[in-house]
Amino acid sequence: MKRITNISQVPVILVGSKCDLEFISNKESITDLVDVYNQIEYVFECSARYKKNIETLFLYAQGSVLYPMHTVWDRQGNCFSEEAINVFTRLYQLHKKSNSDILSNEEFLDFLKINYNLTESIKTIKRNIRRECVRGVVNEGITLRGFITFHEMMMNQNTSDCLESLWKVFRRYGYNDQLFLCESYYTSTVSEYIELDNAAEDFLLRRFDLYDSNNSGYLDDQEMENYFQIYPYGKNPFTSYGYPYCCSYIEEVGISKIAYIHLWKMFLHMDPASMLKCLSYIGFQNDTGLTIRSAYKIIESPEKRSVFNGIVIGSNECGKSTFCRKLFAENSSDTCNSLYYVGNTPTNKIVILQEENYLRDNIDNFEEGLYNRCDFVFLLYDQSNRYSFEFISDIYEHIKVARDIPCVVVKTKNDLPEIEQTMSPKTFTKSNRLPIIPANEVDVIEKLVNLAINKKRWPIKRIIGTTLLFGCAYAFYYMDGMDHLGDFYKDLMDDY
Repeated sequence: MKRITNISQVPVILVGSKCDLEFISNKESITDLVDVYNQIEYVFECSARYKKNIETLFLYAQGSVLYPMHTVWDRQGNCFSEEAINVFTRLYQLHKKSNSDILSNEEFLDFLKINYNLTESIKTIKRNIRRECVRGVVNEGITLRGFITFHEMMMNQNTSDCLESLWKVFRRYGYNDQLFLCESYYTSTVSEYIELDNAAEDFLLRRFDLYDSNNSGYLDDQEMENYFQIYPYGKNPFTSYGYPYCCSYIEEVGISKIAYIHLWKMFLHMDPASMLKCLSYIGFQNDTGLTIRSAYKIIESPEKRSVFNGIVIGSNECGKSTFCRKLFAENSSDTCNSLYYVGNTPTNKIVILQEENYLRDNIDNFEEGLYNRCDFVFLLYDQSNRYSFEFISDIYEHIKVARDIPCVVVKTKNDLPEIEQTMSPKTFTKSNRLPIIPANEVDVIEKLVNLAINKKRWPIKRIIGTTLLFGCAYAFYYMDGMDHLGDFYKDLMDDY
């Protein structure tokens, strides 16, 4: 048994053979074994000589493969497994049509009719639930605890029939045998640059209203926690990008609808595979009746782009986070830093700024990493630190390999006395035709976005497809030479 359970999570049937012969009872040891190994689905005694229980044995073996019990039911605790609880939580939330914590009587009946074809009266069902769980029922409907209790009652009444019914429901909502959404349910094959489509954006706005319990126009921390309760293990995927400090966020109030949509668009831009997966978990297909392909649109020309990615590079403590916050996260505390920031320009283009903290001895693959995922670069140096500019000058030498990526030098900490740098910023920027601006002149970002739009050749080809099956997505850029940046740099250098 140890070898089997260590190798995989296949269902196990424990069979005692030759039951037609005299044998010594060992029920206690069998019970102990069943308690230890949750993968043991059934225990049988059989006799091949007299064909006793042989047919039944193979019937249950087939059932254990099609409708495995060990992933659904925890025999030791005599309750549903953690994975099953996550599934029931998602189904409960998907069928709620209001921002109430209760699944209404009508919504619960709809769920039962769709999935179990039950015609029993709601009063009878709620009465049975109340006997097992007093807090599972309220006048308006049932709670999540009551929803789970209803399924526990089904399991206790007829385990094998209930398992078959449950697995049919689970698979209808896209789950595999491990009770995670099947990859085919949320992946799509596309080789072009993609952005959020109107159908997905409308769906996300409805989800915002659903969880905005006080109709404030903001989602606070508790409402965001409730929002992602149906995502695996309740994890907010935006935390990977520094949420809540990566966007316009107000303490004790939360994020607005605009900031909320910005987060989703950043998520799709940075990690399409995970975003489409998350969109499926929160019910996009079930709610709209559309496939995951309807969640995004293919952008075929640069002028139709609405999302751009900039990288902010500089030495430690040169003011990168402050610079980004001034642009897009103005309400965040100065002590709350993030490596990602997202916001919009005056012309409603969405810009993602990403901090990079490269060290001089760790930039061998710098060109490749930079070249694959950005539209422009900000090179920041601290005018009060004499070694700060030398750092970005070394970095820029590696950027020269991809010189069609626009770069702008930003001088930070203008409120402090300026110290002579080990390398002259003026001489270096002039020789490399780089504009240099003070940190408070942030309107340059609009010019950078326009430059990315007006490139002669479309700069991005993102490949999703087989790479999505491994939870990854890669971007490749194809660009022209540097000539078309000349006018842009000349204008900036004249301005500043």
